[in-house]
Order: sequence, then structure tokens, then C-alpha cells
Amino acid sequence: YEFHPSLMFVDKLRASSLRHQHSHVTLLSRVLRLRILIIGGFWPDAALASQEAENVLGLRYEKASAQKYISPTASSTYTDFEDPFECAMALHTLVLSIVYYTRTGISSESSARLSHLHALLDGKALSCLGDGSIKVYCSNLLSFWV
Repeated sequence: YEFHPSLMFVDKLRASSLRHQHSHVTLLSRVLRLRILIIGGFWPDAALASQEAENVLGLRYEKASAQKYISPTASSTYTDFEDPFECAMALHTLVLSIVYYTRTGISSESSARLSHLHALLDGKALSCLGDGSIKVYCSNLLSFWV
């Protein structure tokens, strides 16, 4: 499988979405890039892609250290998502970020993400997804289903 053409396409998609101010497509392009990098085993690039996808979603986690364990139940408040598309992208991003941090031996960073994923899944995240198809809004005039 050739990863570079896929990455080039996703980069063009992101550039176009930024130019046309399509926030859903921009978010989709960030998550797709992260997914391609993880599938391809491009671990150094996946670090930045994970951070970028999380930033677009407004996900922020306290930096964990090997000496200090941050309890996932310590009155943590996690970002909740009302928009079904953003919710789906958050679930994908969290799973991919957990895979990245665990695979690269930085499992302490995956703890808060795993707790957030559980909180979303225990909440209403699954009901937000309905039948599994999500509408992506590009503008008031254009949208598509994924």
C-alpha cells in the first residue's frame, strides 16, 4: 500500500478546507492523516498528527510523568460533544491516540485519553452516532455523508 499519495491527498483536502473555511472537512482531514500515519507505522509523524487532531477538537490533557500517576477519577471533566460528527471524530482520535501512545511506549499519556474515551462511551456518544453514518457539513449549501 502506498501511503504517500494518501497523505498528499489528505494534505490537499485540508488546505482546500481551510481556504474555504469548512471546519468539518478540516477536522476530517486531521483524523484521516493521523489514521494513515498510524496504519503506516510513521510513528514520529503520528505524534504531531495526534496533537493536531486533539487540538482541533479542543482536547487537552495534563502531561503525565512516570513518577506521578494522574487518577482518571480525580474529578476530571472531559470535553463532551453535541455535534454527532465531532463526537465521531473525537472517538476516532482518542482510539488512534491511545494506540500511538501505547505502541510507542508512552502509555502514561494514554491513561487520560482512555478515561475520556470511556466517559464518552458510557455517556451519549454511541447514541449520537445513530446508524453509523455521519453528515459532514461543508457549507450551508453542501454536505455529504460518511
